[in-house]
Parts: sequence; structure tokens; C-alpha cells
Amino acid sequence: LIMEMTMALIQFFRFLFRSNTSFVKLKDELEHTRNYLKIQLLRFPEKLTWEIDAAEYLTDVPVPPLIIQAFVENSIKHAVTLEEPIHISVQISFADDESGLMTNIKIRDTGVGFSREVLQQLQAGRSVENEQGEHTGIWNVQRRLRLLYGEAACIQFYNDMETGGAVISMSLPTNSAKEDKA
Repeated sequence: LIMEMTMALIQFFRFLFRSNTSFVKLKDELEHTRNYLKIQLLRFPEKLTWEIDAAEYLTDVPVPPLIIQAFVENSIKHAVTLEEPIHISVQISFADDESGLMTNIKIRDTGVGFSREVLQQLQAGRSVENEQGEHTGIWNVQRRLRLLYGEAACIQFYNDMETGGAVISMSLPTNSAKEDKA
């Protein structure tokens, strides 16, 4: 258990220190997210389950670093309690629509979901502060996506009708020119 935690921490920090690039391969972002979840699983045994579903052919697609992990971290920060277990799922798919080739990322949890006020602020693209006046990682991800993709990237926030949990859905252009930078 100690070895597993140590390896997850080592790999987690290695990724953080090398993530000064604009893009990483999806497989690296997912591995970073898995390491983060392994660490959290040790903190919340029997209260946290998770799954990551991504087709093998998408693993080399370039994505901005820390976009998936930031939302997973947000789910754990705001949804995990010692009373109720939570499940976090990350699903990656590919679409070819009128906008071009898109990578779709959906992160959902089975927690209490976004409050109505927070959901309104997120959907309006405004920064959200917690009780301590800190800005959430969501604002940073939204800003980075706008800088990297302009209007071509789409991010949506809503609560799951079935579970009530928070859902973040991102569509990012899949651009072969960015693959060289990952």
C-alpha cells in the first residue's frame, strides 16, 4: 500500500512539473488522472469508486494538461463525504461533426451536483469563488481552453437528471498540427 501510494505520488508530481507545455497526449493526461484517483482512493477507502473509459485509438490525441484531473479533483473536493459513497466516471469519445473532428470528454460524479447559483455562474462563463474567496480550478480550465482553441472548444456544466451529480462535458477540436506539440 505504501509502495503504491509512493509510486502514484511520484508519477503525479512528475507530470505536474513537466506540464508547462500547451498540450500532452491524452494517455498521459489520463494516467495523471488515474494517479490522482489512486491517491484519493487511499484517503477515502470504500467511499470512492471510479472508471475511465477511452478508446485506444484516442490515446495519442493532444489535449491541454490538467483539464481532466482538475475536474476530477473538483468532484472529490466538493462531492466526496464520509457519509455517502461517490462514483466518478471519465468518458472520452470522438466525433466528426460540422465543426470538424472533435474529442469529447465527459466527467460525471454521483455527488449532490452543482448548486443552482454555481451552475448559473458556470454556464454564464463567470468565475466561481468558494467560501474562502478562492477561485476554483474550473475558471482556469475555461480560460486555457479559450486561449488555446478560441470559440472552437465547448464546455458545458449541468446536473445529471438520474443521479443528481455534477456533469462536465467538453468538446475540443482534434487538430493534427497540435499533435506535434504533445
